[in-house]
Amino acid sequence: MHIELRTLLFTVLRGVHVVLLGSAAMRFDDLCTALQALEFPSDGERDHPELRAVLAARSSIQDAVLDDDFLASCLHLELQLLERNDLRPGLVPFFTMPGLGVRFAFGYWSPGGSPGPHEHTAWTITAVCRNELEVVTYDREESYSRRELVLKNRFPASAGKVGYIYKPCIHAPINNSSRWSLSFHMTSPRDGEDPGDGCGDPLPGLLGRARLDRTKSDHVYRKVIETRRRVRRIRAIGNMLPSLNSAKASSLLDKCTALGGFMTDRPESGKPTRHGFALERVHRDLELSYRLDAGMAVLYSETPTGSLKELAVDSLGREAIAFVSKERSFTIEDMPGNLSPEERLHIADALLETGLYVKIGDDYACTSD
Repeated sequence: MHIELRTLLFTVLRGVHVVLLGSAAMRFDDLCTALQALEFPSDGERDHPELRAVLAARSSIQDAVLDDDFLASCLHLELQLLERNDLRPGLVPFFTMPGLGVRFAFGYWSPGGSPGPHEHTAWTITAVCRNELEVVTYDREESYSRRELVLKNRFPASAGKVGYIYKPCIHAPINNSSRWSLSFHMTSPRDGEDPGDGCGDPLPGLLGRARLDRTKSDHVYRKVIETRRRVRRIRAIGNMLPSLNSAKASSLLDKCTALGGFMTDRPESGKPTRHGFALERVHRDLELSYRLDAGMAVLYSETPTGSLKELAVDSLGREAIAFVSKERSFTIEDMPGNLSPEERLHIADALLETGLYVKIGDDYACTSD
């Protein structure tokens, strides 16, 4: 992440302030009620549903995702999940249907993002809620026969497009755009189980991209990864809410701010824009350092595999980045250097997005641990 301070355009999200009512999940409840009437096996049963049940569920979701109030009710539940901070890689359900075990989750797709080729072994239904995806599919039978991925098809999926998988399938969704995409997923409780079709050992290409070994449970950098994932999901939701045609959108955006996803109050909230927020390092044992590199002040973190570049700021922010590398907690005004309040705020906002720091409120008197 690079910041050029003097060319910065600082923006905030705008919307109309509306109180979120207690019936936030009503439209999602309507979908669940409709799905209960379909012939899905009970949770724990070994049977798969008939194709007609999956197609009927797909039709219900097709109608639902076109309704912004439905998305708002789902995002309300998703923000509750983010508030609990119960996150891990992949699709994390914001709701699981009692009795059926059917799971509902959102997928977040950064520009250029993809989980890589992976296999679904039971039925799934996926809808693109915002922006677009490209879906690459592979010939599963031929891939297992050759022991390598064999391309089958690729097709675009724009917002509102709903697809389904009924038989085991290998695919790789990709966000080729320059904006974040959001998808809605309804999945079988048996997805991920061995389908029992005798294909043999897992396909090498399905082992996924090699992940940096920075997320070992016994290393403090794991907390950075978890926090970064949470903040980016909150921001992805917050950035799409102004386009949501729902009376609940503004209150959901307030929730995003309250959860630490953004550094400012919105002007229309009636509150003054405050710069007194405090930041605290996400783990007291996380080590940071800074260096000058080609005229940029670069902030590094220490991971199990060595130093990792986290944030680069132009020379105007050199003193601020040097200060950040030493301090475990501080207010925005504490950052030294010839910076405007907006520039200090933007550096703090970037630190929040890296997952290195969390916002702990405003008007705090912070000291280093």
